Amino acid sequence: MEEEADRDLDSSPERVKELLPQVLPILVDCLNIPLGIILSLRMINRDSNLAIIHMLEEESYNFYEKQYEKNSQQRFNEPPRNVPNRTHLAKKVIEKYTFKDGESVQKFISHFGPISSSPLLSQKRMTNPFLSRSLFITTECSGEEDPKVVNPCRVLMLETFGHQIRNVTFHITGTLLGDSLIHFRALLPHLPNLKCLKIVGCSEDWVESEEFIRVVVRLPKLDQLELLDVQNFKEEFSGFMSKSKFTLNELLVEYYGPQLKILICGEALFKRENVGKLLHSSLQNLRIFRLNSVTHSSTLLTLSEVDWPALEELELGGGEEGGGNYDPFSDTVFGKDFIRTLNTFSSSLVHLKLHGVKLANETNVWNSSQDDRDNDDDQIVIKPMPKLTSLTTELSNLNIGWFWNPIRLNCHQLEEVRVQTFSVSKDGLAQLQGEFDKLPKLRKIEIYCVYSEGGNRPKKIVLTRKVSILV
Repeated sequence: MEEEADRDLDSSPERVKELLPQVLPILVDCLNIPLGIILSLRMINRDSNLAIIHMLEEESYNFYEKQYEKNSQQRFNEPPRNVPNRTHLAKKVIEKYTFKDGESVQKFISHFGPISSSPLLSQKRMTNPFLSRSLFITTECSGEEDPKVVNPCRVLMLETFGHQIRNVTFHITGTLLGDSLIHFRALLPHLPNLKCLKIVGCSEDWVESEEFIRVVVRLPKLDQLELLDVQNFKEEFSGFMSKSKFTLNELLVEYYGPQLKILICGEALFKRENVGKLLHSSLQNLRIFRLNSVTHSSTLLTLSEVDWPALEELELGGGEEGGGNYDPFSDTVFGKDFIRTLNTFSSSLVHLKLHGVKLANETNVWNSSQDDRDNDDDQIVIKPMPKLTSLTTELSNLNIGWFWNPIRLNCHQLEEVRVQTFSVSKDGLAQLQGEFDKLPKLRKIEIYCVYSEGGNRPKKIVLTRKVSILV
């Protein structure tokens, strides 16, 4: 009787409701279910509808959060990973909510019928037309009768459904950024539940500082915001830098920084003096920091002077603007300021990722002109990182004694190492295999080769304590 009762409990509606969100992603991936069928399954009952919406929303957030990692993979020349089917589905849904002009917004609104009257507006707000809760919208002003007047269709769409959005990409464009900022500022308040804010585009000119501050400084409260991505927003200055108190990137960091967990940016954020004070004071709760296309040692020096006590993941991308592929002849070489940066976050770092970053050799790092900040070279060594569990870097950097030896000796929790190289010899693999004897908790070393023997396809080799696997 007791077994029957347990069986009945396991098949109860409550149990099904509890397990469905956990089982659904597995079924979607294993059975490779197409998007149309997934969407039709929402009609079974309320629980299935909520489970599917939750899955798409979660995958959409992951899509935003992992975009930088995806770009780094391409720069790292890794073979494509097996992407879960649910991620493909979420991407397809996200692409359906791309509004690059007023016509696309008007078409979207007309699908739901007239929504201008107040009672109907209230009723429509209860629905969620954004299955992934994600939106891409451009603030393009060209073609508008008055560039400073925001298209009413865009305002109406976000007034009605904006509270449903969790992830948004703003494409800020136009030669007069002031006009685009008026649009940006007008639309942002209608997204009160935003978690991820991504800004892309490029401005060719700036407004006078007074207008800039007047238009933008009144940013709305976004209590749920935790991710800011401005790595692909280029701020081109023409005399503006000396006039204004802020750039847009700086303003966003200052206003939303205290609540951010993840900041993804480019080196442009570090171009102005005293930005270190802003980064230090505004980002005390930051967990993940990703900095793309680092080419100047001064950027690392600024980064080394901030204090983010909760930082768990530091990701640095070297190379020219836009990243590019692995280049052993790159001019981006890191030395003492890189050590200082690591030491700043050594006590909290769990993950360290270096993409396209070359480290100075023993001679150059100690003879660099940076050492006038130190009276004693012995002070500039990598401190223990007691929480570090994963490291991503170039294979050649493991031959840099000042970098690899302290990690090998003092990072006792290190579990995974991922490296890239053009190719690796049998002797090189044997040398890497020997690292397991020196790192007690190391589980695997992944090697990504740009060129494999007998072909031009990238090759992945996985070393474990007892076996190597060719992928």
